[in-house]
Amino acid sequence: MPEYENGEDASTKMAYNIKALAHHTDARVRVYPQVAGTSVNLAATDTADEFGTWTEIVPFETIDFAYKVVGLIVNSVDTIATYFFQLGYSTVALSEPTTAQILCETAVKMLATPVTKATALIELHSSECPANAKLWGRVKSSTTGEDVAGVAVRFVRHIPLKGEFDKLATWPYST
Repeated sequence: MPEYENGEDASTKMAYNIKALAHHTDARVRVYPQVAGTSVNLAATDTADEFGTWTEIVPFETIDFAYKVVGLIVNSVDTIATYFFQLGYSTVALSEPTTAQILCETAVKMLATPVTKATALIELHSSECPANAKLWGRVKSSTTGEDVAGVAVRFVRHIPLKGEFDKLATWPYST
């Protein structure tokens, strides 16, 4: 077996990666904010298809391990519209995410009062958010109102895979 830079052989690295992938499919899910009935309000601008400002979802130095956001809980919306959510992180207090720090995006048409349930759980697949980073969110909508969505997030601990992966040179994966 060939050896890698840290002396591990390919079979050791493969066994580790299999365990890491199993963790990601069977991990303990946590929710933030941790207070029942609490949401973080993300507000769109009054221009259709234009993001509102970044809003803090998880404060700086709150989650002390690397994590992945696996779900967006939409507790409320004030208008029937299509909402486009974007999540990002920052590792410096008071700084907003850069393009390279955007974790994931999703879009969904929401009813102001869902017929069958009071919340919508949107499954997400995000990049890794570093330990102690601040998680941010922002939204844009299909209407010209300042639409607001009350959200929370679901996340799991991130276990990195070992080995190098080719980087793509095309947007949005190049940043």
